Amino acid sequence: AGLIALLILSPHIHWQVSNNFPSFRYHLVDRSAGFRWAFFLEYLPNQMAVFNPFTLGAALYVIFRYRADSLLKRNYYFQIAGFLVFFWMMSFRGHVEPHWTIACSIPVILILSEKCFSDPSLLRYTRRFILPSILLLVVIRLIMLTDISFVRNVAFGGKERKYTELAVEADGLPLVFTGAFQRPSLYSFFTGEEAVAISSVYSRQTQYDLWQFEKKYHNRPAFICLNQHTNSQIYVSDTLRFGGFRTDSLQTVNRIIIDFDLREELLYSGDTLTLPFSLHNPYDYDIDFNHRHFPVEFCMILIKGRDLSVRSFLPDEPVDIICSGETVRRTFSAVFSDLPEGKYSFGLSLNTLFGPSLNSHFIRLKIIKDD
Repeated sequence: AGLIALLILSPHIHWQVSNNFPSFRYHLVDRSAGFRWAFFLEYLPNQMAVFNPFTLGAALYVIFRYRADSLLKRNYYFQIAGFLVFFWMMSFRGHVEPHWTIACSIPVILILSEKCFSDPSLLRYTRRFILPSILLLVVIRLIMLTDISFVRNVAFGGKERKYTELAVEADGLPLVFTGAFQRPSLYSFFTGEEAVAISSVYSRQTQYDLWQFEKKYHNRPAFICLNQHTNSQIYVSDTLRFGGFRTDSLQTVNRIIIDFDLREELLYSGDTLTLPFSLHNPYDYDIDFNHRHFPVEFCMILIKGRDLSVRSFLPDEPVDIICSGETVRRTFSAVFSDLPEGKYSFGLSLNTLFGPSLNSHFIRLKIIKDD
């Protein structure tokens, strides 16, 4: 079974290796947000909501009340406990999506259905509580699919009007969102039109960073859904308020690769950092740093805990256009006299109206005051 599974997974494993393990980096690095009590404390209530508290409670009762009398049942117990404990531990480094543990619902169903035949009290509990609660959840899910006024803002059905109105304003142009993947996904689902999300250091990487759909729209007209911008017009309707503008030439720089080698991991406050770096353009087209709608500027990213600082800088020589496949090298100098002492994550980025993109690796940098 293991060898067959490995054979079936071999194309996916090859894809992971070829693309520098994007799924692992997404879950282990990009989604890491540090410890927060909210992430830790919300985990169990979220699991109760996903599994139904009556069902999960019954499964935990069976696990603690009855000892596994076979290797198969022991395997079921380990699957349930393993999923729940592992992802609870993951909450120490960021938010855990409740549905990530849903795979252990299969052993939950198996152990409960088996015990119902041998434990009359569990069978009565199932009939009195679990079955009615399942029917109640079905009713709630059906209500959430409707456009009833009192659930419109949170229900699935109420979103359709918003995105169809947005499609009317876009008038057939591909829609470009910033940040998370939910809005372009819902927009494409409800309208059948094309949309993409452009991430930045303020948001996590998403599947749109793997798909890279924005390459299709380079130097083409698009509708930019962005509230805070001087070119944005505010659109208001009964169900929707958003800002956006049309462009006749889209340009993004998220795939530009910045590389640098910072050997000094310790800096004194007030020291001047002189750092050579390179920019590589992997696109099939040129990137114009003086683009009339999407100009590009250089910036440093310094992250300390939850604080993120973006600082612009000018290289020793200006960059106007990076041709397709070209690599250019520059140097810049910066002084960190106003930064508090502490450990930082340091990286370089290209900033556009979509925000600073994730263009370089990050290194640990410690700044201390010079006594």
